[in-house]
Amino acid sequence: MDRYTPNFVWKGANALLDYGLIIESELPEIVAKPRYNEITVIGSNRVLNEWFGDYEPFDLKIKDVSVSYERLPEVKRWLSGQSELITHNNVNVYVNAVCNINNEVEYVNEWGTFYSFEITFRCEPLKRKVNEPFINLNKGENTVINHGDEVSQPLIEIHSNGGDIEINCGKNTLTILDTNAGLLSLDNEMAVCTQDGRIQRTKGSWIKMLPGKNKIMITGNIASIRMKIRSVFF
Repeated sequence: MDRYTPNFVWKGANALLDYGLIIESELPEIVAKPRYNEITVIGSNRVLNEWFGDYEPFDLKIKDVSVSYERLPEVKRWLSGQSELITHNNVNVYVNAVCNINNEVEYVNEWGTFYSFEITFRCEPLKRKVNEPFINLNKGENTVINHGDEVSQPLIEIHSNGGDIEINCGKNTLTILDTNAGLLSLDNEMAVCTQDGRIQRTKGSWIKMLPGKNKIMITGNIASIRMKIRSVFF
């Protein structure tokens, strides 16, 4: 995408090139806000704020959109459901979103030639890297850099030779118990470990990576191990 032309990719399709959408207004850049729990202290003028590390979802509104009269039906079908959204002003990251879920969309007929309308995407608060690759790790100590803005919860794939496998990163240590020989998938974001389609028993705390440099220690009888950091960005 040309970063100077308002545009976006949704469901893998380019709004301008694939559907002929013309966007006359610049797309906004929105930073998610932390989700604070405000506590009023009775008898005091102070207010306490609790934060558990999470952020509020947000609405990304794309205004002044127009499409030719003939293409409106297919555009309606395309702008629905949920998918990854990439905008022209930041093509290296995407955000998981749902399109027009809370809003009625008014399509204005302009002289029977084209329709103008507004699109609203309800977005998860943090963005993710497009096509993020896996990186290979070694048994023992590894140094891995999380280039994101917040804590990430990596996806780890392990070819086990059997037995217990332990992974440590900072304050978090997770032991995968009594594995069989073969491929394991450890999804720290979903808090689940599977092997051969079955849930694999674990103990300890799920792995989290702070922004910046992280030391990861791996012990156990493994053939190989790789990780997708899943860096997240404001």
